Amino acid sequence: MNKIALRLKEVVPGQELRHAFLCGTSYDVRHEFARLLHTHGMHSEGPFIVASLMSLPSVLRDKSLFGAEQSGWIEQARGGTLLLDELDGLSLASQHRFVDAIIGLGAELRVIVGSRYEWDLLMTSGALHDELKKWMLQFSPHQIFSAGKIKELYPDARRHERTTSKSLSVALREYVERILETESEDLHTHFIEKVERPLITAVLKYTSGNQLKASSILGLNRNTLRKKIQSLGIQISKGSNE
Repeated sequence: MNKIALRLKEVVPGQELRHAFLCGTSYDVRHEFARLLHTHGMHSEGPFIVASLMSLPSVLRDKSLFGAEQSGWIEQARGGTLLLDELDGLSLASQHRFVDAIIGLGAELRVIVGSRYEWDLLMTSGALHDELKKWMLQFSPHQIFSAGKIKELYPDARRHERTTSKSLSVALREYVERILETESEDLHTHFIEKVERPLITAVLKYTSGNQLKASSILGLNRNTLRKKIQSLGIQISKGSNE
């Protein structure tokens, strides 16, 4: 048994860790840590399915999760583990439907919920259906993994974050060096113009056009974000700014 498996046994003494909540780290770290929990859990022989809600347009999330013409993520994960990342990306009605589905499957499915938000913040955000909150409030402290707890149990998390940061730094440096070959004036304005539009566009796509969530992620005032969207000519769907 490797060191991580031993640490997990120490964290959850004398019992199998079933459902779990991972929070506050990057998506990639949550993904890798969830896979570790699956590998060392009771459903390790079953499938490991990642339901990354924010990677899909909102209109496709229900179909992908619950299925339509073909099996959805929940059914695909039967007998194994489902990582449901950013569950607040589901509508309240879909969250209720999700709870009904996993309760119906009982011990056939292990669910790991992932969120960029810490537990207390998510629980008080108003973004969760009451039935989903009720289900999650049954989690014991052993089932809730904060960013600090994940880094303690999974040392590679820090290395992964450093690698990601280093890759971004290298890419930015190389881009600036290319600009310097052709331009030597007003570099700051040029760089911000090139970076800001794709940054805001990517975050709006991640939040399905929700400007309130996007402004929180970006650390911008909502009115400031709205002005930038207009000045940069960024297109978002109507009715998505709540």
